[in-house]
Amino acid sequence: MDFPLISFIVPIYNVELYLNECLESIYKINFEPFEVILIDDGSTDKSSQIAASYYEKYSNYTTLIKQENGGLSAARNAGLNVARGDWIYFLDSDDFIDPCAFERVVNYAHGCSSDIITFNGFIHSDTDKTNTSLYPQKNQFVNQQKVDGQKYISTLLRSNNRLCVVVWDKIYRRKSLEMTGLKFLNGVVHEDIHFTISLFVSSVSVQYINEKVVFYRQRVGSIMTLDANKKLKSKILVIDSLVDYLNQARINNIDINDYIVFLLKGIVNMRIVCSLALFRKISGLKLSYKKRIVLIVCLLKNIKNYVLP
Repeated sequence: MDFPLISFIVPIYNVELYLNECLESIYKINFEPFEVILIDDGSTDKSSQIAASYYEKYSNYTTLIKQENGGLSAARNAGLNVARGDWIYFLDSDDFIDPCAFERVVNYAHGCSSDIITFNGFIHSDTDKTNTSLYPQKNQFVNQQKVDGQKYISTLLRSNNRLCVVVWDKIYRRKSLEMTGLKFLNGVVHEDIHFTISLFVSSVSVQYINEKVVFYRQRVGSIMTLDANKKLKSKILVIDSLVDYLNQARINNIDINDYIVFLLKGIVNMRIVCSLALFRKISGLKLSYKKRIVLIVCLLKNIKNYVLP
């Protein structure tokens, strides 16, 4: 196989009902060369057999990695370790893409010098099979040339476009990822938050393409619908690590910091106790007046949650 234009990294864990649709949407793409990296993360249902069948059918441009269950981050990192494409795309195995729209994004990538290209998509309801726009508001950077990554994510967070922290509405230049050295935090949920924000403040350039490419499936039984307490406690670890990263990088962006307080508020409101050390870290950040008040209220609620669990 020639050097691939793009590497699809697809972590797989117990998604037998959705995996065929996901992979079919990739293999329908009409450009070459590309590679598909399937990471079977210890599946216990028929996902392993489905992945193996696609590997056998498309073995000339497919890699199949089988590993013990380590979670989404470990699977994505395993894919990153072997990816060879000029560009990287992370697609969750219960989601799917529009092949034609994706082709247009990659064709555009040929002539651009950006490190990251972002795009739009749909929220796909698994219950009633309806599609709603992932980003109903107009992206502020539509029809613009590349912009600084920190400016991009700061602007979207300021406008409450909080889905901008996900990884599956973007393609990434592989060499740019390698230069940052960033990997996904292992053993946590909400790993996209840390990865995306850390990357976007790392002197990368970003360009938005107004294409609806990805279908994000909302379903019962996904990682994001299970064990609320575990997710919230995991989010604490993500916030703590992100604040450390921003401090080490000497990034004190008020929009990103306000978003961190927004995340903390959601945790405290669910009566999950956070450490006072985390509050001290966040209190040292530059915050808007409104979010500074929110942080104080969160601290008082957190103390109450600790005293009256």
